[in-house]
Amino acid sequence: NNFPVAVLILDIDFFKKINDTYSHAVGDSVLSQLGTYLLGTKRTYDLVCRWGGEEFVVAILLDKEDKPIQAAERLRQQAHRIKIDGATETVKLSGGLVIMQENENIDSAIKRADTMLYKAKESGRNRIMTDIA
Repeated sequence: NNFPVAVLILDIDFFKKINDTYSHAVGDSVLSQLGTYLLGTKRTYDLVCRWGGEEFVVAILLDKEDKPIQAAERLRQQAHRIKIDGATETVKLSGGLVIMQENENIDSAIKRADTMLYKAKESGRNRIMTDIA
């Protein structure tokens, strides 16, 4: 249907601290919970995958009513529900969001989303940064 695709990279903020403070088993639990949550919230035509370490890539097929910034923000905020065993703090995510351009390949879109992710980290974390106007 030639609908645009949004590409979102999500990264768990201070994941190393979770591993170092609570153990790698707790870190693994956080990764598993986040992966399960992301898979459970995606639609049949969206794609979620673990990208590496504590990063996940989400490809969202946009129809006319979809608002990618709101969808990305909803995912980020809902991650606060993930439990860190033995802690009162919650999981926080930073993200980079882009819309694939016409004739752009997925690698290029992921690279642009990664640039936005780094801007989110530099801007204080626990936020989504985008180049969408």
